[in-house]
Amino acid sequence: TPNPLAIRLAGSWKASGLRPLLNKHATSPTSTPEVRQAALDAIANFRDRQTLKALSEVTDPDRPSDVRRMGVVAMTKVEIAAAAEIAAQLLSGAGEKDDFTSVFQAFLAQKGGSAALAKALDGKKLNPDVAKLGLKAVRSSVQDAKPLTDALTKAGGLTAAIDRIARTRQGDLLLEVEVESTEQLREALRPEVD
Repeated sequence: TPNPLAIRLAGSWKASGLRPLLNKHATSPTSTPEVRQAALDAIANFRDRQTLKALSEVTDPDRPSDVRRMGVVAMTKVEIAAAAEIAAQLLSGAGEKDDFTSVFQAFLAQKGGSAALAKALDGKKLNPDVAKLGLKAVRSSVQDAKPLTDALTKAGGLTAAIDRIARTRQGDLLLEVEVESTEQLREALRPEVD
């Protein structure tokens, strides 16, 4: 199997003669995930028109989800807005068992990445578990990503759950106060027995 380190070096050196080989490793169904991600990262290092074309092909909806996910991670280094739109589509179709941690981390690692993803998520619906995974990634980053936190909370429908819990707790508190007040009132109104 190809060496992922050697593949990454080809990208760092921008060895254009190796580009066809990098494209092959990025798209081959026989490539291991490590080799595929190394090839995609190497392609991203070229940062030119061919790069965006190659990464767009990898993130095409006909590709498997894990391949598209890797393509989005690489695309965040080249074209953050395009990567955010593709990520929003992927995240919208994700289930509770899908792990998109690497996607969230890739956006958080890029300047303007969290804002771009937040914008792309506007109006989208996410599985609550996917949204929680994103919120966990935001909490573990050093970035202040309030817009992304808000977008994930809203898209995952987590706001409604938080509001319901708050209203329930508030209702319970008021009920407890009423009960205590009524008991105190009864105690105060009860005639003293000597």
